[in-house]
Amino acid sequence: MFVHDHPMAASLKTKNLVKIVSCIEAESLRVEDRKYYCGERYLGVAKTHSLTGVPVKNFVFNGRIPSGFLFVMGTNKDSYDSRYFGFVSRKEVTAIAYPVF
Repeated sequence: MFVHDHPMAASLKTKNLVKIVSCIEAESLRVEDRKYYCGERYLGVAKTHSLTGVPVKNFVFNGRIPSGFLFVMGTNKDSYDSRYFGFVSRKEVTAIAYPVF
């Protein structure tokens, strides 16, 4: 969990976001035609418009993730995540959630 203070997050009910860490520092992140890859692993595709039809800007980066940063994603195709706001600093992480089986 981390607190996100991005202008697009202003409409969210909370600024506490819970996301899956999809790519970590020193791993290679690349974007090809809005499709995101961590190394050779496909992560997902970014949308061009929000659910309300507003155009959204996609985060584009090709290279190794800088030290101290994470690329995070949600499980829903409409998730507001790193595909739109970019990297999250490890310093912003306030809690770690673990799956319960």
